[in-house]
Amino acid sequence: MLVIEDEFVKASKMSEPELLLELAVVLFQKAKLSSHRAAKLAKVSWDDFMKELYKRKISLFDEETILDELK
Repeated sequence: MLVIEDEFVKASKMSEPELLLELAVVLFQKAKLSSHRAAKLAKVSWDDFMKELYKRKISLFDEETILDELK
C-alpha cells in the first residue's frame, strides 16, 4: 500500500485524487504501468483514465512501437 503523507499532498497544491491521477499518468507515459493498472492506481475507471489521456493528448502508443509495427 502506498501512503502519501499529507505534507506532500499539501505541497503539491493538489487534492489526493489529483495527485494519484498525476502519478498514474506519469507512470503510464514512462511505460511503467499499463493503462489498466494506471487507472487502478488513480482509482478511476479505465474509460475515465482513457478520457484523461485523450484530454492531455497522450497517445496509447509510443512512436517507436508504431514504427516497429509499420515495418
